[in-house]
Formats: sequence, structure tokens, C-alpha cells
Amino acid sequence: MKNKDHTGNSFPDAIKTESLLESEPEKETTGEVHNHNDLLALMSSILDSIPHAVVGLKDRQIIFANHAVEAVFGWVPGELIGKNTRVVYRSDEEYEEIARLFYPVLEEQRSYSREFPCQHKDGRDLVCLVSTSRIGEMLKDKMIVVTYSDITDRKQAEEALKKYDEELEHLVEERTAELTRTALLLQQEIDERKRMEEAGKELMYALSERVKELNCLYSIADLVGKANTLEDILCETVDLIPHAWQIPEVACARIILKNQEFRSKNFTTNVSEKSSCKQISNILAHGKKVGVVEVYYIEDRPERNEGPFLREERSLLDAIAERLGRTAERKWTEEALQKSQHQQKAILDNIPDMAWLKDTKSCYIAVNDAFDRVCGVSQEDIVGMTDYDIWPPDLADKYREDDKKVMECGRRKQVEEPLVDKNGRKTWLETIKTPIFGDRGEIIGTAGIARDITLRKRAEEELKKRERELEAKTRNLEEVNIALKVLLKRREEDKTELEEKVLSNVRELVDPYVDKLKKTPLSIDQTAYVNIIETSLNDIVSPFLHNLRSKYLNLTPREIQITNLIREGKTTKEIAKLLNSSQGAIDFHRNNIRNKLGLKHKNANLRSYLLSLS
Repeated sequence: MKNKDHTGNSFPDAIKTESLLESEPEKETTGEVHNHNDLLALMSSILDSIPHAVVGLKDRQIIFANHAVEAVFGWVPGELIGKNTRVVYRSDEEYEEIARLFYPVLEEQRSYSREFPCQHKDGRDLVCLVSTSRIGEMLKDKMIVVTYSDITDRKQAEEALKKYDEELEHLVEERTAELTRTALLLQQEIDERKRMEEAGKELMYALSERVKELNCLYSIADLVGKANTLEDILCETVDLIPHAWQIPEVACARIILKNQEFRSKNFTTNVSEKSSCKQISNILAHGKKVGVVEVYYIEDRPERNEGPFLREERSLLDAIAERLGRTAERKWTEEALQKSQHQQKAILDNIPDMAWLKDTKSCYIAVNDAFDRVCGVSQEDIVGMTDYDIWPPDLADKYREDDKKVMECGRRKQVEEPLVDKNGRKTWLETIKTPIFGDRGEIIGTAGIARDITLRKRAEEELKKRERELEAKTRNLEEVNIALKVLLKRREEDKTELEEKVLSNVRELVDPYVDKLKKTPLSIDQTAYVNIIETSLNDIVSPFLHNLRSKYLNLTPREIQITNLIREGKTTKEIAKLLNSSQGAIDFHRNNIRNKLGLKHKNANLRSYLLSLS
């Protein structure tokens, strides 16, 4: 098949037949072959001069490629010949998708272009502008020429630009949020020049009002920032407020905080009582109302947003009240803290023993005068120091370890530990360390008190020495005790003999007459007295009374008398009648008897216990 004159053919026309893309048998060197070779050389030059990757496809197989494919995809042209175009796409799905997109279009029209994701030989993702043209008038054997233009950098730049535009738009929105209301007013009035001018004037007026308001807030912030008292801040603030309002010449203000009142120079009592032009905002501290801020107009004015006042003036008044509330909170907290620090200092200095406070890092927060005298460092200088800055390393290690244990267990700890004072004298301390808890229950430090027990330690050493001496003397007394035991045994034998004689005499000389008295006519009281005599005689001679006196010598005679009656089974009421006493008095003696017998906290019957002693 003969080719047309190349000067009249476009590049697609020149390769529209399959014979130009397939090898042909070698022909004789004729003019036709010569022109064909020139055409192929021209085609090759044209392909290589194109800066974009160009490949020729037949049924999706690469049949030629220019040198630019290496710059775009990293493939050497010779490596691609005969390969499927799947190698330049990221996945099988995208490989199938581009076929579905392009081939139907190329059936209807000669060329088609669109952006599509591709893949570099090294695995990098690319974005290419894929341009296709079919070879010939019909899409025969899916023969097409594809041009790939790498637009990855451009797409990234577009994404970056889009992101930048979004950020810029967001930033602009943030910066212009406060002007939205004014912008809407201007947008509504843009059709008429006169209304635009009026809106501009209104805006300028509003801006001037906002400037006054900001100046007021800045001035109050400046007052608060300086080392002024709360009273000074309120005195100056009340005079600043009227100047921030729309009509300062007729505006006046008053601040009431707790039991204090502060007025601007032109404020009078009549104003607050008669004026209907007023704004009031509550001052809150720690969530509670502690005062108010009031603004009045001395003269009546036209209605605006809130009476004669602007809406922004309400916001300003609320902001002032809120700022004053926070300032009052801080000032009161500072005063309370300062007072607490003075009290803390007074308490610490009033303690005769060494006392200190530390934070969680074992740095000293405060110490008392006694601590100052021992360590030789002034109280002002010791704040922020650690034990290593004051004591020898071995002692500092021990003190630090004690602090750590107290904070870990969260309980008080008492130890005896040595101390070397500023003169190098070694002493002994009895130290009590306690954790300090914050408002939420967390440990925020430790507190310590140390008492000098050097004299006590010496006394203990002396006592141990005395104990050793007593042990020696005790051994010497053991022999004396043996002799005393022999004498005591003889004494007990004599005592038993005496008791037997007393018992015999009572039974023989007294009991018979008591029995005779009981048989004679007696009154009720006489009978009671005889019973008491009989009971008392029995107690005198009984082993019970002997045991009771020997074991509980601290009973009074009256308590012994009541004890005998309880043992006999008498009730409180009966005992009270026999002893001519009240039941309350008998109960009082019963409680004393239980205490002395060791039955106070025991669930034991008193009569049963007394019978067990018989």
C-alpha cells in the first residue's frame, strides 16, 4: 500500500494503516522504500520531540513509545513494547475503568481527553491528562495513540492552592465575624447612594461608640493590672463608665459592692429614685451576687435598642460587671491568702519546736523561728531550698526518704532521728511528718514538727544504766524474799487460827441471841434491822467477805454493805428501804461497785459474780 505525500498528511493519517506499525519484508532499494523510511524517521523524530509520553496501542498492547515515557513513567521505551498498558495504572479496577471511559467515546469521535490517575515504575502515584486519538477512520483492533501529560505537580499545586484558599477564606470569616451585622446593613442599602451614606455615618457612629467602649474596657484592665486596691479600682472605674456611653454628658454611674457604694461625680440620690432611663447589671463573685453596676441618664432621651440605650451598651455593662466580679474574686482571694500566710507565719513562729512546710518536691515553703535558729539560714532565704542545701548528705537522704513515704501512704509518720545543728552539735529529734491535702483530696506537700529529745535520750540511757543496777539488786533481794515467804506462811496460819476463833465466838455467843430477837414480836423496821445485823455478822465471818476485802480494798463501808445485800438477792427497791436511802443513790453505788470490780464494760450479772467470790 502506497503512502500519501507526507507534506499533506497529519500524524494520525500517516499511521492510520496497520502496515506502518508492522514489519514488512525487505524490499529492493527503490524510491518508494526510501520515502517510507524517511517517513518513519520523521515520525520517530516527531514522537521524540514531544515532551509528553506518547504510546501506540493495538488492542491495549503497546506497539511503540517515545522517549518521554521514561521521564513520565520511568520506563525505557524498549521495555514497554509488547506490554499491556496495565503497567501504567495503579490497579486492575482503574485499568478496566479507563477502557470503559475511552473506547465508547472513540467509537463516536476521533479523540478524547480527561484526567486519570496513573502509576510510576517505582510505585509513585501520578495524575496524568490522558489524550487519545484513534488510528484511522474506524476504531479497528482498538488501535489508538495515547498521550500522557504528567499534571501531578499541577494537581498538587491546585490542591495546595485550594487548601490555601479555604484557610484564607476561613481566616477572613473569622476576622470579619464582628463586622457581619454592619456588612449586612451596607449590603441592604447599597442600591441607594443616600442610604449608603447614612449607613456609613451610622457605621462611623457605631465605631466611635465601640472605640469609647473599648477605651473604657482597656482603662479598667489597666487599673486592674496595676497594684491598686479594690476600692481604688472601683473609685476610678465608676468615673470611667459614663464616658463610654452614647451621651456621656448626661450619663452617671454607681457601683455597689457588698456594703460599699461608689458614685460618679454627677450622681445624686434623686437620679436613682426618679430616672426611668437606667441600665443595671449584677456583679457575681464565686457564683453569687455581691453587688451591681448601674448607669443612669439624668435627662430623658429617645428610645433606642434598650430604652434610650444601645444594645452594645448592655453588653458593655455586662462585661464591666463580669470583669469587676473577677477582680473582686481575685482581690479577696489575695487578701485571704495574705491573711492566711500571716496566720500561718504566726502559728509556725508560736510553736516552740522546729516546724516547716514542704511541697511535693521536698522544697521548703515556710519555716518558723525555731527552725531558723537551728539551721542558721534566714526564713526568707530558706524558701525554695531542699534538705541538701541545709543538712549533710546522709541526713538529707533520710529526710527526703521520710517525706516520700509520708506522701506515698498519705498518713502521719513519727520518727526519732539525728540532727547536726549549725554549730556542728549532734542532737536527737522526735519528728512528726504529716501529708498536706489540697481541695480535691490530692497531696500537695508535707508538714513537719521536730522536738529536741536529746535530754530524754540521755535520760533513757541513764535509765538503762539504772535498770542494770536494779537487776543486780533484785538478785540480792531474792534471797531476802525467800525468808519473807516463810514468815508470811506462818502469818497466814496465825490468821486462819484467828478467823476460826472469831467464827466460833460469833456462832456461840451472838447468833443465839439474834435468833431469840427474831422470834419476839418486832415492828417492820425492827425486823429489817435484825436482818441487817444477821447479814453483817455472816459477812464478817464468811470467806466471801475475807476474799472481797483482800481483793478489792477500795470498796467503801457503804458499798460493802450494799454488796452483801445484793449477794443476798435483794432488789434495788428493797435495799433502798432497808438502808433508808433513795433508789437513785443505790443505783449510783451499784455502778461504782461494778467499776471497782472491773465489770463496767462486761455483760456480767453483779449478784452472780459476787456469789462466785464466796
